Amino acid sequence: MKRIFYTMAGAISVALPAAALAQEDAATNSKPNNLPALPVQTAPMSTPADFVKDPAWQEAFIYTFTPLSEVEPTIDAMTRDFIANTLQPLITANNYEGARKALQTSITETGAKTNAIIYCTLGAVDQQLAGSISSNSAAEKAQQKVYLDEAVTNYNKALDAFPNYQRAHRNLGNIFMNSDEKDSAVRAIPHLQKAVALGARDSSTYLMLGYCQFTQGNYYSAESAFKTAIMLESTNKDVYQLLAQTLLLQNRYKEARAMFQELLSKDPNNAQWWMALVNTYLAENDLDNCVTSLEVLRHMKKAETQSLFLLGNIYVTRGIFDLATNVYIQAVKEDKGKDPTNAMDAARSLAGYAAYEQANKVIDIVEAKYQGSLTDKQTMDILTVRSNIQIAQGQGAEAAKTLQKILEKDPLSGSALTTLANYYSEMVETTQNGVVVRKARDFQRAEMLLKRAEDLNDDQTKLRAYTMHARLLVSRQDTDSLRDAVSLLERAQGIQQQESVAAYLQSIRQAIESRSAR
Repeated sequence: MKRIFYTMAGAISVALPAAALAQEDAATNSKPNNLPALPVQTAPMSTPADFVKDPAWQEAFIYTFTPLSEVEPTIDAMTRDFIANTLQPLITANNYEGARKALQTSITETGAKTNAIIYCTLGAVDQQLAGSISSNSAAEKAQQKVYLDEAVTNYNKALDAFPNYQRAHRNLGNIFMNSDEKDSAVRAIPHLQKAVALGARDSSTYLMLGYCQFTQGNYYSAESAFKTAIMLESTNKDVYQLLAQTLLLQNRYKEARAMFQELLSKDPNNAQWWMALVNTYLAENDLDNCVTSLEVLRHMKKAETQSLFLLGNIYVTRGIFDLATNVYIQAVKEDKGKDPTNAMDAARSLAGYAAYEQANKVIDIVEAKYQGSLTDKQTMDILTVRSNIQIAQGQGAEAAKTLQKILEKDPLSGSALTTLANYYSEMVETTQNGVVVRKARDFQRAEMLLKRAEDLNDDQTKLRAYTMHARLLVSRQDTDSLRDAVSLLERAQGIQQQESVAAYLQSIRQAIESRSAR
């Protein structure tokens, strides 16, 4: 998005054609930006960057040189002659550098007698020159800053000479509002408030004031300013949007919803407003209307990836798993990024509701979509979710293969070590010498994995491994194994006291004592 250096150069507006006033910087990010995040926003609504781009808004700052009583300095004959005969032709020809040099020469010649209008006009010319620079390169950005810094200096000189100079206050507020410097909005607010106190009654001034208050979290003040801007100029939709956002951030959801619905009645294809409407429904847990609005976006083919994941999540909570899966798959296919986190969260969500088949479909599309760009951590996440599903579906052998892949990539994965050990520790029936016996699927492999887990520098993994290892040993039923199990459980209790483990430990001790008494 582009930054617009709003040419609110009242002092030179007689000479500036409307086309020149509409010039914008084509390379830098625009203000407003970095708005506070909406409380339930899933796809942050961009703030209107063009809310003063409209020529009608630009011309709200165009004034003649006729002094306004008490808010503009009187023009003396010498200043008037300089403006008419020297400055006016240069500005009419869009020769702003020439105008700048002429103004600087005039200030040098008149010295302390320089009229405040000259300083204000020079500030406006500097501001115009700054707005004409693309700022693609470091050198251009540096020159742009020089112009803006000099504009601020000249506006301040105008205010030193004439403290109630309304246009100088307004233009300073404009520069600060567009600045990326810290607390720039805080610096803009007093000047914009002063301009209002001195009689500024144009919607653009109130819009800027409202925006600056908005960025500072002063939502009540912002609301008041936006409402005044609407009263003065009721056709600009961007002001309505900012007001609606302000209401939303005050948790006044019904009022915000009414405003967004009104905006959508005039522009039903605006995806941002549909998403804002979704936020108002989410805030009040009105999932029916939330789904309806999200499906409208989806039908319009304007639903962003985050919106689709939100829609899928709602369908999951409603138990509509097939529809949720279709939405998730659409979201993955349309995702322009390389981060499968949301998709894997979706797969976990489906698996959590025992929708294993649907979860696997999501994982399949994730692997196909992001193949070649997955990090080791992301690959591990996919394998982990896949193994958990396989275990839940009773596909132990397949889960073991998946867990082994995890350990090949991360030999220190405590979760994989204990989960795979749990598979090999499961009691299964086998036949030995014609007799059916129950024993661990693979005692040695299970014990090896648990010992690896016990050596990790992770107390929770150690705790889980000690307990599992103890149960594995108890399954052998011999006294030596029982004594080893007691030792392991005592270590587990040393990490974290648990009543269930304490009871289990006591029962093993009693079994050992009973055998010793025989």
